[in-house]
Amino acid sequence: MMNGSARRGFELRELRLCGPGQVPGSLVFASGLNVIEGSSDTGKSYALSCIDFVMGSGTPPEEIPQARLYDVAYLCIQAAGGQLYTLKRALVGGKIGVFRGRIDDALGADDEWEVLGETTNAKESVSGFLLGLCGLDDRRVRKNDSGTTQEASFRVLSKALLVDEERIIAKRSPLYGSQNTGNTAAASTIRMLLTGIDDSGIVQPEDPKTSAGRLAGRKEAIEGLLERDQAALDELLENMDVTPELVSELEAKLRELGELSSTALADLRAAESKRRKLVNQQREQRGRLDELDGMLARASLLDAHYESDLLRLESMGESSYLLQMYGDKSCDYCGAEPEHQRHADAQAPESTLRAAQAEAAKVQRLRAELRIAADQLSTEQRVFAASLGEIDAAIQEISEEIEVALAPKVRATANELRAIQGSYGAFVRVEQLRDQIDSLKSQMLDLDATPDKGEKLEFIKLTANTMSDVCSRIRALLIAWRVADDITVAFDEKSADLVVNGRKRTSHGKGVRAVMCAGYVIGLMQEALGANTGHPGFVVLDTPLNPYKEADADDDGEVATSVKDAFYRNLCSSSALGQVVVFENVAPPADVQASCNHVHFSRSSSGRYGFLPVSMRP
Repeated sequence: MMNGSARRGFELRELRLCGPGQVPGSLVFASGLNVIEGSSDTGKSYALSCIDFVMGSGTPPEEIPQARLYDVAYLCIQAAGGQLYTLKRALVGGKIGVFRGRIDDALGADDEWEVLGETTNAKESVSGFLLGLCGLDDRRVRKNDSGTTQEASFRVLSKALLVDEERIIAKRSPLYGSQNTGNTAAASTIRMLLTGIDDSGIVQPEDPKTSAGRLAGRKEAIEGLLERDQAALDELLENMDVTPELVSELEAKLRELGELSSTALADLRAAESKRRKLVNQQREQRGRLDELDGMLARASLLDAHYESDLLRLESMGESSYLLQMYGDKSCDYCGAEPEHQRHADAQAPESTLRAAQAEAAKVQRLRAELRIAADQLSTEQRVFAASLGEIDAAIQEISEEIEVALAPKVRATANELRAIQGSYGAFVRVEQLRDQIDSLKSQMLDLDATPDKGEKLEFIKLTANTMSDVCSRIRALLIAWRVADDITVAFDEKSADLVVNGRKRTSHGKGVRAVMCAGYVIGLMQEALGANTGHPGFVVLDTPLNPYKEADADDDGEVATSVKDAFYRNLCSSSALGQVVVFENVAPPADVQASCNHVHFSRSSSGRYGFLPVSMRP
């Protein structure tokens, strides 16, 4: 509890919306009573939504025409110790920034912002920051009837701080949200505010039905496993031909066969590797022999050409020789006499003979060189042919060794090893099954010893007794506001709402429901502030006196003017009991306007139009 400690909490100081090239829209708040009143559609409800959104609401403000060019909302708050903080959030959503100082100082200090997550689960959240200002950080509250706890959340607490125009007339407790979830956490949070005691000491028990079902499920699963393993064990024992006495012998045989298998496999792989090398050599030498055969074939053709050339040159030489033997006589062909023959036109036989002899000598020299080269190629051919024969024989020998000896040895050893492994494996499987069955039986004994029922626990709740002082505060407020001359206020534990003069608050019409709702949250604030147990110290109410729409058929009618005036005057005189921000359609009396922070929205060119500046066009 914090009763004897310094005041904790914070109040609102300014809400400001900014946009590129736009005149900022601003609302400045003071301690005590703040009344922002005026016509509808001037941004009052929108301003409350912006406050809630910057404080971590997951729902962005519903867009209004005047705000479409604004993109960032700033909220300046002041801690009870005097320190100013500015919160910033883009209107489209995202994380929240916090700056130590007022808004004007924050606008040009981009490097000095700290980033806060918008959800309680974030490592550094806006909820944790705001609860820290209230002294409620690291608190836990119960969230369900099973005793599960969660971190205290500012979002849960905010339901009792920020009441919009829908919730203020809703037929449900203002402590609860619009959805029928989180009510236990909300009630636990209010109880913590009033008593200073959170739920961190609760040890969550397991639900007995869940526990019993889980226990039965585990037993059923174990029984199924036992049945399966026992059947497998019985089948193995029935068909197994290995006795425990043979296990040592089998293990020795397995080691021996394992070594033999490894050796045989190594020998096989070595032989296959050697054969691959020989096959590569065989391929290379066959290629060289093919090249030599081709070269020798071409040499034989060239030698034949040389032989033909020598015969032709020999014939020319013989012809020239015979011509020299004839001398001067009549031509054998034409019969011309020597004096009529034209010897100048014919080449001398001796010149032709010399040329033929020279050419023949050249050809014979080339032919001799060719034969030497051919002899060398033939010698190389014989060498490669002999080597290839040896390689072929070696490949054949290794192949026969692989097929006849090594591969069969590997297969035979592997088959024998598998056979023994099968027998030995059955014995190993039997031992494994026996161990599994013993373990399952032990687990079943442990489950049988588990108690069927868990310990029943009682939880501290938000009771009528806890709320009794709050109800006294609410009664005093409703009387001061002239709702009735005399009144009784009680707390209904089931609905977490008020019963006024024996009648549930939710059974009244909209106007009276709204006034009573205002009394509820303000009375709660005043009582919690008096106990100094963590209430922030402010509430924001939207149209608690005159909801802007026609009354329903079951409504009690509009709130009387005397009630409205008394409402304002009472809150104005109670400024030391917390900050109250009222967004309303009706103005307070003149004396209240002069004594509180009063802002009037005219929705016209005369005076302030609304929350956001609007250019009036003719």
